[in-house]
Amino acid sequence: MRLFIVIMFLVLSANAGKVAVVSKTRAMKLKGKETTEDLLFNPIQDSLGRWVISKEEIDQLDDTIYWYLKSLPLIDFIPPKDTTKLF
Repeated sequence: MRLFIVIMFLVLSANAGKVAVVSKTRAMKLKGKETTEDLLFNPIQDSLGRWVISKEEIDQLDDTIYWYLKSLPLIDFIPPKDTTKLF
């Protein structure tokens, strides 16, 4: 049982924070569009300035128009550094 829990943790953590990179143009076209009922695309920029969409948004897609996003490779999300903190 302990091994099962460890394996499940590793599988879940392996997909945590995964995103797909899209162009700025694509991100602006997707922003605010519905992925499913009551769920909107929310592309954001990572620390390298790349526009990304979360794996969770992609996994919940219902509309076949956006299924091409499911074929994009996933990378680890690198959050932007907080520049508001002072020494």
